Amino acid sequence: MRKMGFWDIKEGYTKGILEQMQNEMKEVKVD
Repeated sequence: MRKMGFWDIKEGYTKGILEQMQNEMKEVKVD
């Protein structure tokens, strides 16, 4: 699935934000 680099970047960017949010939530729950 290497047709559009733009969508790859957008998907990767969104994934990064979601993972960061999940990590922050985990840290908050741990504390």
